[in-house]
Amino acid sequence: MQSIRLKPTVQAETFTVGRRFVVGDITIHSRSIPHDAPQVALVFETKVTTVGLVTDLGHVPKGLGGFLGECETLLLEANHDPDMLETGPYPAMLKRRVGGSLGHLSNGQAGDLLAGLAHAPRRVVLMHLSETNNSPQLARSSAEAALGHQSTELLLAQQQQPLELGAMRDRQLQLGL
Repeated sequence: MQSIRLKPTVQAETFTVGRRFVVGDITIHSRSIPHDAPQVALVFETKVTTVGLVTDLGHVPKGLGGFLGECETLLLEANHDPDMLETGPYPAMLKRRVGGSLGHLSNGQAGDLLAGLAHAPRRVVLMHLSETNNSPQLARSSAEAALGHQSTELLLAQQQQPLELGAMRDRQLQLGL
């Protein structure tokens, strides 16, 4: 809290990863994911919908698909294309970090996670796309191939623009991130 300079009037509480907690009408589930800094995947559950948020992970750990399996909306990292990362301008050390098991998900890894879900989400938002080592077309193509001919709505978030999710089949979903 001190490092992000929260005002003393802000009430903050810590939570234990793996234990659910409730904020208002939202039940929040968390689990650790592999990254070079502590990171969690989150599932936000309400009476109306379930939303998963998974970014900043170097590989898909066992059980993550089950954790996300009931999400209607999934916000998922698709950070890089391995070929673009390899031939791109990053120094070798940074390439190893980004592409390593504690770095960031490639398009293919994100696609594998999507393909392995027991139930396809109604909406997938690909996030954390590198502007240097990825392209929206490559990320979209990989996700579409993984989802097959499902009726999943596929959106791509941009780094410098907010993404309005809008209505999803007679429901309004609003996220304040």
